[in-house]
Amino acid sequence: MTLADKDFKGTKKFSWISNISHNITFEIHEFDNILSRADAVDYDGPFMDIVNKNSKFISTAIAEPSLSSLKKGDMIQIERRG
Repeated sequence: MTLADKDFKGTKKFSWISNISHNITFEIHEFDNILSRADAVDYDGPFMDIVNKNSKFISTAIAEPSLSSLKKGDMIQIERRG
C-alpha cells in the first residue's frame, strides 16, 4: 500500500481496551430472523412450525469504564467487536 492509496476496505483493523481493573462486563443481545422460512407468507401449516426458536443470542463483552454511566434501556452501537 502506498501513501496515496485511500481504499481501506481491504486493510485489517483492530481495537483494544486497556487492561485495568475498572473494566466492566456487559451483555450483548442480538436477534436473528423470527421466522425460519422465506416463504412464510404463503405457508399454510401451523404458525409455530415456522417460528425460529433460536433467534436470540446473548454474549458477554468487556468495555471501558465509561460505559458504566449508561442507564438501563439506553441503546448503543458496538463497533469493531471481535
